[in-house]
Amino acid sequence: MILSLFAFGSVGFWAVLILLWAVMTVVVELEKGWGATLTLGAMVGFALLIGKSDVLSFVGNHWVLALAAIPIYLTIGTGWGIGKWGWLVGKARGRHDDMREEFDREDHGNASVLAVKASWETRLASAHICATTSHCNCTKRPLVRQHKALILMWMSCWPWSFVWTMLKDPIREAFIYIREKTSALMDSMSKRAFASAEAHLMTTDERKQYEKERAARRPNND
Repeated sequence: MILSLFAFGSVGFWAVLILLWAVMTVVVELEKGWGATLTLGAMVGFALLIGKSDVLSFVGNHWVLALAAIPIYLTIGTGWGIGKWGWLVGKARGRHDDMREEFDREDHGNASVLAVKASWETRLASAHICATTSHCNCTKRPLVRQHKALILMWMSCWPWSFVWTMLKDPIREAFIYIREKTSALMDSMSKRAFASAEAHLMTTDERKQYEKERAARRPNND
């Protein structure tokens, strides 16, 4: 009686599959390989339990299509894994460039080129946390050998990884684009609000002149 509610092709059948698909999407996004394996097994098991004869009948009647689906699935998965890896590398490079821009704004005094490079390497090493997930805080070049399990999951579970990426990333990128385009406007608002307050602060030239006068007033210890 209960199984009849989930008969192959019924509303209940598709409702369960959609629910399992949603769960699969979540565990793939959370990058839980064991969760993805269990959920995929549940989907296949449910389909076979409810509609074993229908599934086997379809495969038997369309065995050429069923066989062709395997290399097609693997090919698409491979392409998606490569594309997703490129996305991760691009994110890591973006974090690297942001750090470098901040580092270049700092005053390194009269330090030699080698000293500046050593300081930069130390900064990178302290910030670099390359976990085995795409949520890692990589600031140096990501290595495939550190993400083998992740890449394999992208490839094997590409339908769910693709759907979530297409739903999440375009929205996020849209807001990043809006932020970049409106940052000048927001900075001008801040500048106008503090215009009178910053009039009491030294300009860059005044700061340099002050430092010279301060250095001139220091007693000569030679």
